[in-house]
Amino acid sequence: MLNKAPQFKQLSWLDLAGHWISTWSISIICLVGGTRTRALLLHALWHVIIVAFICQSHLLKASRLSAGSVSSIISPVASGTQDKKTGFTLSEDDDAVRVSGTTMGPIKFNVTIAKSEIQIGLLNSVKPLLAQQIEAELEIVNRLMSTYLADSDVSRFNRHETAEWFDVAPETAAVVENALSVSRLSQAAFDITVGPLVNLWNFGPTKKENRIPSEAEIAAILEYVGYEKLSVELEPPRLRKDVSDLQIDLSGIAKGYAVDRVANLLSQNGFYDFLVEVGGEVVARGKKRNGSFWVVGILQPNPFVTSVGHAVRLQEQAMATSGDYENFYQIDDQVFSHTIDPATGRPTNHALASVSIIADTCMEADALATAVLVMGPERGQAFCESNRIQYLMIVRNTNGELTHLKSPEFPIAQIQQANTFANVILPTIFVFVIVMALMAVGVMFGRRKIQGSCGGIASLKSGSISPECSMCSNPTQRCETLKKEIEKRRSSNAAES
Repeated sequence: MLNKAPQFKQLSWLDLAGHWISTWSISIICLVGGTRTRALLLHALWHVIIVAFICQSHLLKASRLSAGSVSSIISPVASGTQDKKTGFTLSEDDDAVRVSGTTMGPIKFNVTIAKSEIQIGLLNSVKPLLAQQIEAELEIVNRLMSTYLADSDVSRFNRHETAEWFDVAPETAAVVENALSVSRLSQAAFDITVGPLVNLWNFGPTKKENRIPSEAEIAAILEYVGYEKLSVELEPPRLRKDVSDLQIDLSGIAKGYAVDRVANLLSQNGFYDFLVEVGGEVVARGKKRNGSFWVVGILQPNPFVTSVGHAVRLQEQAMATSGDYENFYQIDDQVFSHTIDPATGRPTNHALASVSIIADTCMEADALATAVLVMGPERGQAFCESNRIQYLMIVRNTNGELTHLKSPEFPIAQIQQANTFANVILPTIFVFVIVMALMAVGVMFGRRKIQGSCGGIASLKSGSISPECSMCSNPTQRCETLKKEIEKRRSSNAAES
């Protein structure tokens, strides 16, 4: 379980449009009613409120990383040419060629290849094939290791109910071997046999109504959960289960393996400067075109607001991040995360909200990040330090505040803050001045003085002169006409009586 986070709503231009429409609507109603001074004052007041909201929105953005300081993996590529065979998007600018899309269902990926002098000729020759080659590598992982595809190696092995060896692809056997290695290192904090528990808590491929399982249900499944009940061989590639109900789930390591495959593909084809990201797991090689190292962002662990909390400079390294905020549901006042502790059979329940691990391969970083997230902050920190693992932990305190723990060598980059005065205050003042100028021009072209009633025009229309009219120092022509008509009518009534 995780602590409940407050809900935040970022201001959008749709919200601002609503404020503008309401402002003009109120002003028009007031003008029709004849209260021009009040309309102008109300109009200006609403503009001040809108400007305040604009400032708030921009200040939120300014407090994050300014544009360009983080590599493109933070924002998916929005434009480019879509490959009809793969559905992926290929785009480029002066600095890089990018391939983006989705894989393994809804998981987004981005591949950025720098246009360095040594690579630009090669890029031009193979660019049309990039999307297809990358798609082929990602599809291998999905086809073999998905729990959503009935004919994948994982799904077929999960249906296999005997203790006999089961033949799988070499890629599947290699990933399982690495998973078991991390299981032994982490003392079962990372365990790919938790698949049945994942399904029990409704985080698996078969969705049903969210509910809290009974103690008996959890205990029954724990009987056949445990990495030591699983065996693997590489020659020939095959798996074996000691209990017939054992099932595996490679979601805690497969994304990292997919990143490694794409990175190896690019390296084998002569590329040295690139960044590969699949679902938040990254591999960085070489440098950007400007000679600087790749900088990637780690999101703040908040399910309601997307913002970058830390920037990390990667030098020939892989990084993976796991968090309790990515996939969860709530029942009454309890919130349940998708990360299952193999020891208890329940979702994790501690203060560690997010952990990022740097390693030589993304597959290793992916599995270690999951293991440390299961351990929690104290045990996880001790594990990383005893095994010399580079880590960054974001811990959520009881009051909801976030603090971080990190290894000394973890490469946090300086966050380049936006210039608040230049990017926020000056544009806001400019917009406000333009709006006021347009209002003044509208009044002048309408041949109306910036004057009006003090609220008494409604009483004049009803045939009476209010005290406000007698105190008005700058009445409009309409006010004067109505007052004369009322006074003339009163004189006529008095003469008749």
